[in-house]
Amino acid sequence: MDNFQLYDENKKGTIILSHYRSGGTQLLLTLTEMLKSNGIKISNFKELNFDTLSGKSYKTQTEEMLKHTNYATILLNNSLVISHFYNQGYFDKLSKNYNLVILERKDKLMSLLSLPIWEELINKGLFHKDWKTPLEQTQDMVEFHNYLLNHKLDCMKLHLGWENDIFQKGNNGEPNYYYYLNYLMKAYQDELNMLKILKEEYKLHTIHYEDYEFIPMNLSKYYEKFSESSKKKVLVNSQNKIPYIHRNFIDYFDNYTQKVLSDWNFDD
Repeated sequence: MDNFQLYDENKKGTIILSHYRSGGTQLLLTLTEMLKSNGIKISNFKELNFDTLSGKSYKTQTEEMLKHTNYATILLNNSLVISHFYNQGYFDKLSKNYNLVILERKDKLMSLLSLPIWEELINKGLFHKDWKTPLEQTQDMVEFHNYLLNHKLDCMKLHLGWENDIFQKGNNGEPNYYYYLNYLMKAYQDELNMLKILKEEYKLHTIHYEDYEFIPMNLSKYYEKFSESSKKKVLVNSQNKIPYIHRNFIDYFDNYTQKVLSDWNFDD
């Protein structure tokens, strides 16, 4: 496992196992672009998801969505799909046929909090903004920072990227915040635990998002068969970070949310 490579020509494809907001999109992008730039035909499945409303069997959906002839690149970060695959013993098959890797974010609290902050950034029209000068960028991000400090987010802004209102429970249609937030944290911990189980059971290599978050070239060791020029072209171009000026995101949430999340020790 010391010389793990993201591309394994002896397998049917590579599956990145993770959860939302852990850098999976960037890692999948580098993988697909690296293979395409080197003339390798791929089938990019992006994120695997079930149709939860059709009533169609998940086993049937699994068989249908994993049909391919080219090398597959897959991001598996939906907890429902991961849990169902594990319950069906499907990872036994996947581990034999596919190149599996665990992607973790060391800062679990940042992973949890970054989604609502990102959504607020979109609401403010800053996510796709083309800043003309560094000064304009700094001014906008300082303004965004001050806005969040003066308009703290409550716990209902927190979500895992897949659940809707399944944890909300209260009187007269009003949600019980304590119920909601604690069950949300329980679900989040379950996602982390499932990845730990898979890692240990199948002896999977782990890549940490923080190791390439700001220096994408650190991923070059996972692409040893490709040229240095190819790696530089793909990996350097994959870096497109949001220029946050404050990274302790918990400061942007109300005291109640800070208190409950502290009780769960995600920052340990």
